[in-house]
Amino acid sequence: MLRHFELFLACRYLKKKRLAFFSIAAVALSVAMLIVVSSVTGGFVKQYRVACHSSYGDIIISADSLMGFPYYDELVTQARKLDGLREATAVIKLPGLLRIDQPGRFKLFVKGVQVLGIEPKSYSQITNFKAGLWKQSKLDAPPSLALPDKLPDNPYLKGVKLRGACIVGVEVVCNRSSDASYHRKKDLYNSPVIISVMALKRTGLIDVDATVRYPFLLIDDFEASVPLITEPTVYIPFALAQKMSRMLEYHDDDAARTKPARASQVQILAEPDADLQELKKRLREIWDKIAWDNAYLGGAMVFETWDEQEGIASFIAQFERERTLMTILFGIMGVVSVFLIFCIFFVIVTEKIPDIGIIKSVGGSSAAVGRIFFVYAGAVGVVGAFLGLAMGWPFVVHINAIHDWVAQTFDWRVYDAAVLLFPYIPNEVDWYATTIIMIAALVGSLIGSMIPAARAALMKPIQALRYE
Repeated sequence: MLRHFELFLACRYLKKKRLAFFSIAAVALSVAMLIVVSSVTGGFVKQYRVACHSSYGDIIISADSLMGFPYYDELVTQARKLDGLREATAVIKLPGLLRIDQPGRFKLFVKGVQVLGIEPKSYSQITNFKAGLWKQSKLDAPPSLALPDKLPDNPYLKGVKLRGACIVGVEVVCNRSSDASYHRKKDLYNSPVIISVMALKRTGLIDVDATVRYPFLLIDDFEASVPLITEPTVYIPFALAQKMSRMLEYHDDDAARTKPARASQVQILAEPDADLQELKKRLREIWDKIAWDNAYLGGAMVFETWDEQEGIASFIAQFERERTLMTILFGIMGVVSVFLIFCIFFVIVTEKIPDIGIIKSVGGSSAAVGRIFFVYAGAVGVVGAFLGLAMGWPFVVHINAIHDWVAQTFDWRVYDAAVLLFPYIPNEVDWYATTIIMIAALVGSLIGSMIPAARAALMKPIQALRYE
């Protein structure tokens, strides 16, 4: 049990021995450094996960083929009846080109894009689609891909037979600046654009003579927190995407039957506490029954949760590995503080040998002497850990403001949002990792003092009093 005089001496040594301040500084700097590294690298992982999760359904059912799959409407209807599911919507994905050609106003602009055919209302319930829209996010009504009742006064719309409206990922038409802002050309909106898609024959072969080109009205753009997700994407009405991709219902003369319409995906929104793996299993059973009842022998179907998709899982795993690597590297640097504490405490114990002799000569036990220096080391660890927290926490919270100040004052920008994946540096403290770091700092301080404390505890009183 810790006695009063042991605590008194430990605190007095901490106040009087300025050499111990170097130990506190070493612990504080190590803790602050690890808090910043862990929070920033962990923030990148969290930011990417949140952005991906908010841009996809919890469960994605897709065809392993550009031809899509039929009976998606029946799948959506039955999925909505399942306990634990909130919403389901069909999506069509197809590669395409977006072209803007307005002489004297915009230069010829052609860009490869991924065309997404969606039902805006249900799609925005499953994803953060509405929240990311530049114009429609401010409206109370659900997002829309319908043409306005009255077309805008734009000379380039004269003589153009618009097929529908479209929304583009902001990165399609705008470049991101180093401060993560976009310089939108407002005249570009409410202007016609041409979307072309590759036409497939019903046999699955490319129909080189029938490329589909539809004029659309560009009405809005979508901005995600991670631009990589929406950089090449254009959103159009589901019915038009189905027509452009030739996934409409048709009559097969050879088989003397009507072939149902097809879709590329069905995206599912689950309840927050739902077991996604169990739901995925139940959805697969529903689809197997639908396919069996309709004698469908098409291509393989892929059932994935949002984080199991190809690309997302590997990206998240890579971020996690980089976070672990950075933490290990800076943690190794933090181990230096343990050796520094060992050296400093060894010197302090050497200086306090006469005091040790006096304590033992008046009845102090070896354990009491050891506890004095052990408590002393614990106090160094606690003070250093909280001082490191006091330095690391504000730095993480204000890291973007600090970075901008350095960029403006010294013209030195370390993080360039124009070329990097994320628009800003994550600035939320990872409290779980911070708690572990602070406990590790305390444990490290105690470990560093063990040998000096043991040396002091095992010293005989007569040797200590005669020490010079």
